[in-house]
Amino acid sequence: MEINDVRILGIWRMGGVGKTTIERAIFYMLSPQFDGACFLADIKENKEMHSLQNILLSELLRKKEEYVNNKEDGKHLMARRLRFKKVIVVLDDINHGDHLDNLAGDLDWFGKAVGLLQQQETNI
Repeated sequence: MEINDVRILGIWRMGGVGKTTIERAIFYMLSPQFDGACFLADIKENKEMHSLQNILLSELLRKKEEYVNNKEDGKHLMARRLRFKKVIVVLDDINHGDHLDNLAGDLDWFGKAVGLLQQQETNI
């Protein structure tokens, strides 16, 4: 799959119909084509935004570190470090707009990317 820009695919439906299974299949099929890949599962269960940002950065940069201590630093660092990377990101089971703002807030953060977003609600 040739990626020359940032693409976002949203999946929403009622619970229990296999959204996460579909995401995982797409992720594992496409991830070898990218410089970095991250599947963040059950996001709504994790209350610490900066810890999600650290996981995302560690996976995409392929170096496990504590990159940030707060979500604002995380947003700035992601914008700076991921701008020229070709990445695939799955945000699984988001339930709040804050998740999008702090994990994929601006398409300019990413060089070339595919993002898969899954939620049960349609109001995010």
